[in-house]
Amino acid sequence: MEDDNKKILDEITNIESLERDFHKIRSLNESINEVYVKNKIELEKNLKHITEIFKNKLKQNEDFASVVEKYVQTFVKDEEEIKESAREELFLILAAEILGMIRGISHTNPTMNSCSQM
Repeated sequence: MEDDNKKILDEITNIESLERDFHKIRSLNESINEVYVKNKIELEKNLKHITEIFKNKLKQNEDFASVVEKYVQTFVKDEEEIKESAREELFLILAAEILGMIRGISHTNPTMNSCSQM
């Protein structure tokens, strides 16, 4: 009988220990999720901002603007509103490609600290 009582007490102690561990794990998981969400939002904001900067710089570049305009006039035969949308989309695609290339270069060249070194 005393042996059964000891087993029961050991199991109760084990249950309490597991509950404390689960609580710690849940708290840690919630903290990690908060950091993840915060960093994801900041990453998306930064990517959107830098892509917008690249897109505007490309629009200001006469050579890029000429290529985009020629492409739109050649392949988009609909209303002017659709052509404008196509122009914006092309500049966005070009900006995203440039950002991707810069990020790729920075990953392969660890000494590169900023885009100004290119």
